[in-house]
Amino acid sequence: MQKRQSNQGARRNKNRQNSFNRAVSTVSAATGGLNEKGELIKRGRVVGALPNALFNIKYDDGVEGLAGLGGKLKVFKIRILVGDMIEAVIDPYSKKGRIVKRG
Repeated sequence: MQKRQSNQGARRNKNRQNSFNRAVSTVSAATGGLNEKGELIKRGRVVGALPNALFNIKYDDGVEGLAGLGGKLKVFKIRILVGDMIEAVIDPYSKKGRIVKRG
């Protein structure tokens, strides 16, 4: 017979996560470059189009980088052209972006 596991640990982790999310949301209101999840968002312009929905982006701060399409843009087949202004969520580890908004 197996011992029944308690849900206590999961509840504790959930409470910790909620308090972390509240702290991040207060920080994001003070800082313009973060969304509600605490991810860095940058605005930029599409410089070049690559295969497999990848784009060369020149961000407003002068840095160039690579970005791919986000999920909703793929699902609803939103087209991104060279010269479009976009918003991208930047991955802090690889510096590769995910385009989340056009315009």
